[in-house]
Amino acid sequence: MSPITKIAIAATGLTALIDVVWMTAAGHSFAWASAAPLAATSGGLFALAWYYGRVRREAKIAAATFWTALLLAFSGFGAVASYLFATLNFPLKDAWFAAFDRALGLDWVALTHVVLGQGWLGGVATALYMSSLPLIALAIVWLGLRGHRRRLELFVTALIVSCLLVIALSAPLAAVGPYYHYGIDPQVYQAFAPVTLSDHLPLRHLLALREGRVDVLSLQTIQGIVVMPSFHTVISVLLILATRGVRWLAWPMLAVNVLILATIPFEGNHYFADMAAGAALALAVWAALARLARAPAGAPALRPAH
Repeated sequence: MSPITKIAIAATGLTALIDVVWMTAAGHSFAWASAAPLAATSGGLFALAWYYGRVRREAKIAAATFWTALLLAFSGFGAVASYLFATLNFPLKDAWFAAFDRALGLDWVALTHVVLGQGWLGGVATALYMSSLPLIALAIVWLGLRGHRRRLELFVTALIVSCLLVIALSAPLAAVGPYYHYGIDPQVYQAFAPVTLSDHLPLRHLLALREGRVDVLSLQTIQGIVVMPSFHTVISVLLILATRGVRWLAWPMLAVNVLILATIPFEGNHYFADMAAGAALALAVWAALARLARAPAGAPALRPAH
């Protein structure tokens, strides 16, 4: 087992441990039935990975199924952890992030009104924003089945480590997001970003967590409540890095993710500061893991995959 794989497994286990210890200490309960579909899917994929790796000896399929299973398992633990960290109720830092944007000469409100004024953009932007998860699946399957094992393990491990760091940082860098901070008309932005801002669910959940009004956690109702750093930005940056040089995939992945990045401030309720932090974090994690992957004696350096 490579050092990168060990890190991915350890980070997943650490997140699960944090969830269990924290919920026990804080008196939270968990709706176990809500985790059944995710547990069954990831468990089935782990079984397939074992079968194709040990019985059929088809390493490419085994790699694709193993890393998909591990990422799915982590996603459940990470979702719960994001809610637990929000209960720390640090002071909101929206004013800081808004000031950062202004210091860069970026007027979030003015830009948002321009974008929201183009009604036709809403559906396109939503489709792009929601394509990140399918793109992750595409990258895992493509890299796995084409035999880019090192690139695959680096990509998924970077996603897991970055997500864990984003969750931890989101507590001291708590924010409600620019739509709420600037008081944008809800009828306007909920029509433009119906998935991420529907019925104010993310804000309602965040405030309830900060006020200690949530006792039961369920994967069926968990929302994306993290504003800073932007994990959607992390995903796009890592997708671009993971597929660079990969024939037939690199350029389309770059083009689509550049478009996704353009939608994040408006679809994801993010300051530009959130995106800068997310991009910096993704680049740092990728660089650190890539260096570690080259560290063992005799291990070949990562090269662009073809």
